[in-house]
Amino acid sequence: NFHSTYSGAASRHLPEAEDIVNLKEVAYPVLLFDRVTMGHRGEPLARIQTATKCGYGCGFCATSRVLGPQTRAKVSEVIEFIEGMLSRGVHNFYFEDATFAIDKIGKGIFTQDKMEDGKPVLLQKYPGWTDAFLEAMNKIQKKNSQKGIRVRFGIQTRIDTLLSDEFVHELAQAGCTTVFLGVETLNRDALISMHKGTTNAESTITGVFERLSRFGVNASVALITGRYTGSISDFEYTLTRLSELNVPEIFIQAAAVYPGTDDWKNLDEDDKRNVVLSYLCPNFSASRVSVKGVNPEDQMQYGIDGPKELEAHYQTAVTILSKKFHKLN
Repeated sequence: NFHSTYSGAASRHLPEAEDIVNLKEVAYPVLLFDRVTMGHRGEPLARIQTATKCGYGCGFCATSRVLGPQTRAKVSEVIEFIEGMLSRGVHNFYFEDATFAIDKIGKGIFTQDKMEDGKPVLLQKYPGWTDAFLEAMNKIQKKNSQKGIRVRFGIQTRIDTLLSDEFVHELAQAGCTTVFLGVETLNRDALISMHKGTTNAESTITGVFERLSRFGVNASVALITGRYTGSISDFEYTLTRLSELNVPEIFIQAAAVYPGTDDWKNLDEDDKRNVVLSYLCPNFSASRVSVKGVNPEDQMQYGIDGPKELEAHYQTAVTILSKKFHKLN
């Protein structure tokens, strides 16, 4: 029941609760309206999801495996929504698409319609989407600049979409101020072993941080701690390097099991069912670790590492990050 994750007007856009027979057939809303929170600047921020699924198929992530067929809203629909929010005084937006701008690198958008060698085939279903969106945003910026308004937006994407100075400049020019990146760790061997969809070298990852900074775009980085990403010393090294690079936001998540992922396939049938239920219903009591997030994708599932291991990683994070950040949550 998706309604357990949403409240108010947003829930009107979600399907009614029903028994789940096949996760691949679950309908999922594309544009989520009326989800306005307060941003870092103390100003209203509208959160938008324009696309479902992901083109990378990381072994530890469920985004590419569940929640129905891949879909994407038309650029015109997104722009209409943004202009409507602007008329209501909302000038800040955050796109929760798992891989914003994936069409820029020709990798296509994820689909499960066809399988080859046991893996989904990547198809270019929405070519030119990002260019069309940025062009439309530039027109919005020009129109609103006469009123003294600068529209800002943040995105989620992957390292390999940001290897070009030209594209990062285009993002910044259109109003992008923050890019959220799932880095997980700087240990490339760990990225490979956990079947991360992008296994970039550390120099490539840090080069992206430098590029974003040069064009005035903040980097928000997500890390995974625990069994997936190596030892505590690996974790300590990643945190230290990110601090040295002045990455302004770092989110740390404990390794967990999601439906359809590598670890999920090794569970017995009862545990598989419990993981699926806790994924779709965050308040499901069988989940050992549950965090209420914005989307079902954000929900923590069965924890992999025990309390002692997690406590050690937590203390490591506090020790390193408290030297750089004045506020830790």
